[in-house]
Amino acid sequence: MRKRLIGSMLALATLLVGVMAGTLAATAQDAATPATADSVAHPAHIHVGTCEELGDVVHPLEDVTGAHLEGTPGATPEAADEGLPGDVIAHSRTTIEANLDDLLAEEHAVNVHESAENIDVYIACANIEGEAEEGELYLELQELNDSGVTGQVILSQADDNSIEVTITLTDAAAEGAATTAEATPAS
Repeated sequence: MRKRLIGSMLALATLLVGVMAGTLAATAQDAATPATADSVAHPAHIHVGTCEELGDVVHPLEDVTGAHLEGTPGATPEAADEGLPGDVIAHSRTTIEANLDDLLAEEHAVNVHESAENIDVYIACANIEGEAEEGELYLELQELNDSGVTGQVILSQADDNSIEVTITLTDAAAEGAATTAEATPAS
Protein backbone atom coordinates (compact mmCIF):
# COMPACT_ATOMS: atom_id res chain seq x y z
CA MET A 1 0.00 0.00 0.00
CA ARG A 2 2.82 2.37 0.86
CA LYS A 3 4.45 1.76 -2.55
CA ARG A 4 1.20 2.54 -4.32
CA LEU A 5 0.80 5.76 -2.31
CA ILE A 6 4.36 6.83 -3.13
CA GLY A 7 3.77 5.95 -6.81
CA SER A 8 0.59 8.02 -6.87
CA MET A 9 2.34 10.96 -5.22
CA LEU A 10 5.16 10.79 -7.77
CA ALA A 11 2.64 10.67 -10.63
CA LEU A 12 0.82 13.69 -9.16
CA ALA A 13 4.11 15.59 -8.70
CA THR A 14 5.09 14.84 -12.31
CA LEU A 15 1.71 16.08 -13.51
CA LEU A 16 2.01 19.30 -11.48
CA VAL A 17 5.54 19.97 -12.78
CA GLY A 18 4.26 19.51 -16.36
CA VAL A 19 1.34 21.88 -15.81
CA MET A 20 3.59 24.51 -14.21
CA ALA A 21 6.13 24.24 -17.05
CA GLY A 22 3.35 24.71 -19.62
CA THR A 23 2.02 27.73 -17.75
CA LEU A 24 5.47 29.30 -17.52
CA ALA A 25 6.09 28.70 -21.24
CA ALA A 26 2.75 30.33 -22.15
CA THR A 27 3.49 33.29 -19.86
CA ALA A 28 6.94 33.72 -21.41
CA GLN A 29 5.40 33.65 -24.91
CA ASP A 30 2.81 36.28 -23.93
CA ALA A 31 5.55 38.50 -22.48
CA ALA A 32 7.62 38.13 -25.66
CA THR A 33 4.70 39.23 -27.86
CA PRO A 34 4.62 43.05 -27.83
CA ALA A 35 1.34 44.93 -28.13
CA THR A 36 1.07 46.61 -31.50
CA ALA A 37 -0.91 49.68 -32.51
CA ASP A 38 -3.48 47.47 -34.21
CA SER A 39 -3.98 45.31 -31.12
CA VAL A 40 -5.09 48.27 -28.97
CA ALA A 41 -8.75 49.27 -28.79
CA HIS A 42 -9.08 52.97 -29.64
CA PRO A 43 -12.28 54.49 -28.22
CA ALA A 44 -14.02 56.85 -30.65
CA HIS A 45 -16.85 59.36 -30.32
CA ILE A 46 -18.76 62.05 -32.15
CA HIS A 47 -18.48 65.26 -30.14
CA VAL A 48 -20.19 68.62 -30.30
CA GLY A 49 -17.65 71.21 -31.43
CA THR A 50 -14.55 70.97 -33.60
CA CYS A 51 -11.22 69.15 -33.36
CA GLU A 52 -9.73 72.39 -32.03
CA GLU A 53 -12.37 72.66 -29.28
CA LEU A 54 -14.18 69.40 -28.52
CA GLY A 55 -17.38 69.55 -26.51
CA ASP A 56 -19.54 66.81 -25.04
CA VAL A 57 -19.86 63.35 -26.55
CA VAL A 58 -23.15 63.04 -28.44
CA HIS A 59 -22.60 59.61 -30.03
CA PRO A 60 -20.26 56.96 -28.63
CA LEU A 61 -18.85 54.76 -31.40
CA GLU A 62 -17.47 51.22 -31.49
CA ASP A 63 -13.80 50.99 -30.52
CA VAL A 64 -11.48 51.14 -33.51
CA THR A 65 -9.37 47.95 -33.50
CA GLY A 66 -7.23 45.83 -35.73
CA ALA A 67 -8.36 42.60 -34.10
CA HIS A 68 -10.06 41.40 -37.29
CA LEU A 69 -7.07 42.34 -39.49
CA GLU A 70 -4.73 39.36 -39.13
CA GLY A 71 -1.15 39.41 -40.41
CA THR A 72 -0.07 42.35 -42.52
CA PRO A 73 -2.67 45.11 -42.34
CA GLY A 74 -4.51 45.54 -45.61
CA ALA A 75 -3.06 42.37 -47.12
CA THR A 76 -5.61 40.09 -45.53
CA PRO A 77 -8.74 38.72 -47.16
CA GLU A 78 -10.82 40.54 -44.52
CA ALA A 79 -9.27 43.90 -45.39
CA ALA A 80 -9.47 43.23 -49.11
CA ASP A 81 -13.14 42.32 -48.75
CA GLU A 82 -13.70 45.63 -46.96
CA GLY A 83 -11.85 47.52 -49.72
CA LEU A 84 -9.38 48.88 -47.16
CA PRO A 85 -6.04 50.37 -48.20
CA GLY A 86 -2.81 48.46 -47.51
CA ASP A 87 -1.69 50.65 -44.60
CA VAL A 88 -4.77 50.02 -42.43
CA ILE A 89 -3.99 49.44 -38.76
CA ALA A 90 -7.51 49.55 -37.30
CA HIS A 91 -11.15 49.72 -38.37
CA SER A 92 -14.65 50.05 -36.89
CA ARG A 93 -18.25 50.35 -38.00
CA THR A 94 -21.10 51.71 -35.87
CA THR A 95 -24.72 52.55 -36.63
CA ILE A 96 -26.00 55.58 -34.72
CA GLU A 97 -29.44 57.14 -34.46
CA ALA A 98 -28.96 60.47 -36.21
CA ASN A 99 -29.54 62.36 -39.42
CA LEU A 100 -26.57 63.53 -41.49
CA ASP A 101 -28.17 66.91 -42.23
CA ASP A 102 -28.61 67.48 -38.47
CA LEU A 103 -24.94 66.64 -37.79
CA LEU A 104 -23.86 69.04 -40.54
CA ALA A 105 -26.17 71.83 -39.30
CA GLU A 106 -24.00 72.35 -36.19
CA GLU A 107 -20.32 71.82 -35.42
CA HIS A 108 -19.43 68.18 -34.73
CA ALA A 109 -16.21 66.16 -34.86
CA VAL A 110 -15.16 62.51 -34.83
CA ASN A 111 -12.39 61.96 -32.27
CA VAL A 112 -10.26 58.83 -31.72
CA HIS A 113 -8.45 58.21 -28.42
CA GLU A 114 -5.20 56.35 -27.79
CA SER A 115 -6.84 53.79 -25.47
CA ALA A 116 -9.36 53.48 -22.66
CA GLU A 117 -6.47 53.79 -20.18
CA ASN A 118 -5.21 56.97 -21.93
CA ILE A 119 -8.61 58.43 -22.82
CA ASP A 120 -7.26 62.00 -22.53
CA VAL A 121 -4.76 61.38 -25.35
CA TYR A 122 -6.28 62.04 -28.77
CA ILE A 123 -4.64 60.35 -31.77
CA ALA A 124 -6.83 61.46 -34.70
CA CYS A 125 -9.75 63.79 -35.37
CA ALA A 126 -11.98 64.96 -38.23
CA ASN A 127 -14.45 67.82 -38.29
CA ILE A 128 -17.84 66.80 -39.69
CA GLU A 129 -18.21 69.28 -42.52
CA GLY A 130 -18.68 69.44 -46.25
CA GLU A 131 -21.42 68.23 -48.55
CA ALA A 132 -22.77 64.73 -48.59
CA GLU A 133 -23.02 63.09 -51.99
CA GLU A 134 -25.77 60.53 -52.42
CA GLY A 135 -26.11 60.22 -48.64
CA GLU A 136 -22.37 59.76 -47.95
CA LEU A 137 -19.82 62.10 -46.45
CA TYR A 138 -16.08 61.33 -46.54
CA LEU A 139 -13.80 62.92 -43.94
CA GLU A 140 -10.02 62.75 -43.50
CA LEU A 141 -8.79 62.02 -39.98
CA GLN A 142 -5.88 64.27 -39.06
CA GLU A 143 -3.00 63.07 -36.89
CA LEU A 144 -2.92 64.45 -33.34
CA ASN A 145 -0.17 64.42 -30.70
CA ASP A 146 2.46 62.89 -33.03
CA SER A 147 0.50 59.62 -32.97
CA GLY A 148 1.59 58.52 -36.43
CA VAL A 149 -2.06 57.77 -37.18
CA THR A 150 -4.29 59.29 -39.86
CA GLY A 151 -7.31 57.80 -41.59
CA GLN A 152 -10.78 58.26 -42.93
CA VAL A 153 -14.34 58.48 -41.65
CA ILE A 154 -17.31 57.63 -43.86
CA LEU A 155 -20.76 58.74 -42.71
CA SER A 156 -23.49 56.93 -44.70
CA GLN A 157 -27.15 57.83 -44.20
CA ALA A 158 -28.78 54.38 -43.86
CA ASP A 159 -32.34 55.68 -43.46
CA ASP A 160 -34.00 58.88 -42.20
CA ASN A 161 -32.78 58.38 -38.65
CA SER A 162 -29.65 56.22 -38.78
CA ILE A 163 -26.10 56.74 -39.99
CA GLU A 164 -23.44 54.09 -40.46
CA VAL A 165 -20.10 55.49 -39.24
CA THR A 166 -17.02 53.71 -40.61
CA ILE A 167 -13.60 54.63 -39.24
CA THR A 168 -10.37 53.44 -40.81
CA LEU A 169 -7.06 54.26 -39.13
CA THR A 170 -3.92 54.17 -41.25
CA ASP A 171 -0.20 54.32 -40.52
CA ALA A 172 0.83 57.85 -41.46
CA ALA A 173 4.46 56.78 -42.04
CA ALA A 174 3.45 53.99 -44.45
CA GLU A 175 1.02 56.36 -46.16
CA GLY A 176 3.80 58.98 -46.56
CA ALA A 177 6.22 56.35 -47.87
CA ALA A 178 3.67 55.24 -50.46
CA THR A 179 3.10 58.84 -51.51
CA THR A 180 6.85 59.48 -51.76
CA ALA A 181 7.38 56.32 -53.77
CA GLU A 182 4.67 57.32 -56.25
CA ALA A 183 6.13 60.82 -56.63
CA THR A 184 9.64 59.57 -57.41
CA PRO A 185 10.33 59.59 -61.17
CA ALA A 186 11.48 56.36 -62.78
CA SER A 187 15.16 56.30 -63.71
